[in-house]
Amino acid sequence: MSDKSAEAAERDAFRAYLATAVARLAPRSRALVIAGIIIVVLGVALVAIVTQSRVVSLIPAGILMALAGLFELGIGHNARGDDARTTPWARAAVLNIFAGLFVIAAPFLSLAWLSGLAGMCVLAAGVVRLRCDFALPLAHRSAIMPISAAVTALIGVLIVTRWPGENLVLIGLLFGVEMIVRGWAWVGFGVTLRRALNRVVRQERS
Repeated sequence: MSDKSAEAAERDAFRAYLATAVARLAPRSRALVIAGIIIVVLGVALVAIVTQSRVVSLIPAGILMALAGLFELGIGHNARGDDARTTPWARAAVLNIFAGLFVIAAPFLSLAWLSGLAGMCVLAAGVVRLRCDFALPLAHRSAIMPISAAVTALIGVLIVTRWPGENLVLIGLLFGVEMIVRGWAWVGFGVTLRRALNRVVRQERS
């Protein structure tokens, strides 16, 4: 088998695996919407904390980031099959949790280490989600999902390259915006799955 054939077979297997994972998530579409809304609220809270606090501390921001990752980890766990294979959503969630933990450790890390470790986690999570989003069947793909993944990856790049410099408020804002966009992506995904499930039900009844 040539390299191209092997790559095509691998892509087809990945798409089939995602289709199965999506089928497991479809009955939980309302839970996806709720989880997405919660992540949005956590992101708004993060933005409020870093912009309204007189003394800027990234520790509360890291806690909110880790909490958002835990909600995503629950989504990834529910999409897992009998083979206990780790879903891309679960991998991205773990990366987001680690990013939050690195931000919590901010007082004990130099800003260069904080930017490098947390930024790399966010960047990797965006790349994982971007690959996953473009492999989803069109019927189950929400337009905001790849946009959100691209925003996540871009913010990861900005933080890794230390574009915000030593401005903790701007760093916190970037993390907050990423969480808000990511949350809306889960809301859009849940709504898309709900509509797809309703179409299937209507076809079965007709």
